[in-house]
Amino acid sequence: MISTTNYTVNYTTNQLVLPLDIGIKLDKNSEVYTYLELMKGIDLKKYFDSPEVKGRNRKNRVQIINAILFGFMADVRSTRKIESACKNDIRFMYLLGEMNPPSHTLINEVMNEIKEKLDYLLLEINQEIMKREDLELEYLYIDGTKIEADANKYSFVWRKSIIKYQAKLYEKINKELSILNDIFKEYGYKTIQNKDQYTGVEIEKATQRLLGILNHLKIEFVYGKGKRKTPIQRVYDRFKTYAEKLKIYEKDLEIIGPNRNSYAKTDLDATFMHMKEDHMRNAQLKPGYNVQIGVSNEYIMTIEAFQNGSDQLTFEPFLEKYNLLYGKYPKYPVADAGYGGYDNYIYCIEHGMELYQKYNTWELERNVPYKLKAPLELSRKI
Repeated sequence: MISTTNYTVNYTTNQLVLPLDIGIKLDKNSEVYTYLELMKGIDLKKYFDSPEVKGRNRKNRVQIINAILFGFMADVRSTRKIESACKNDIRFMYLLGEMNPPSHTLINEVMNEIKEKLDYLLLEINQEIMKREDLELEYLYIDGTKIEADANKYSFVWRKSIIKYQAKLYEKINKELSILNDIFKEYGYKTIQNKDQYTGVEIEKATQRLLGILNHLKIEFVYGKGKRKTPIQRVYDRFKTYAEKLKIYEKDLEIIGPNRNSYAKTDLDATFMHMKEDHMRNAQLKPGYNVQIGVSNEYIMTIEAFQNGSDQLTFEPFLEKYNLLYGKYPKYPVADAGYGGYDNYIYCIEHGMELYQKYNTWELERNVPYKLKAPLELSRKI
């Protein structure tokens, strides 16, 4: 009898299988084919710089951005989820080809490389859609939402507070400037004139002159308990502190810029504003962005994040961006009462757009009690 032991001991069902093409396993109606059909007319290489290669060849950016864009299409949006999909989802494997799955850090790096050019990529995608479907570019439906930033909600810096503290510091400097000028006169230095405002650099230059006098007199700096400072050192320390504070205020105002009133220390681009979801019901301001989206025929035509919490102030720059991308303004920019206002109506008229934005009292004026009450109040005024 022939023994079968040698034939069964090393047998396993998990044998290695090498398919010739991973696409064979994809369903013929898979959304990955729809994605590739849409993107075949777009050259994604031009969105990435080609630096000189030093060391190892970097991974193909086009294949990675294809995986990222398809991930957003398939509702796989975090870098770690995209990384996991590239390892386990056959659709992502098909897009990557023979390339090893990228790490979440590399996926994030590719996103950062292309973020400044996303508007033009969206434009190209929409142009490909317009070749296949008729989009009514005359109609643009605009709406926005507040998105909370990933920042500490207690790390706020307010413009009004900075200006107030800055003004108080100017007053302090003016009060003590006579003491500083007396020292400068004694040692033949040019005095400083009283002004309403000072810069950190101006006060810093004055402290440097004062430091030269201290070094000339060979006065040692003393600090700590039981040490008595000389009068000149006290003046020097105070003005050095003033210069540092002025520089901090100037930096804060530079970060805030001319068009907003606050920023978060843990996310310098975020502005404190009221969110739509207020579970605490205390109208607390939180760091966030005002994201505006313009839609036509259910397709997103343009999108922009603003640092201003007012929808009314985002209307004009949003339409200017639309005009920059598509070369024309929509004839019917449809928006709710948050965008209605005199300035926006004049802007629409000047650029040949119809007034399809409600104003604040539009709903109220169509209320029956209001219609009956308004003529009576008008007659009383007359």
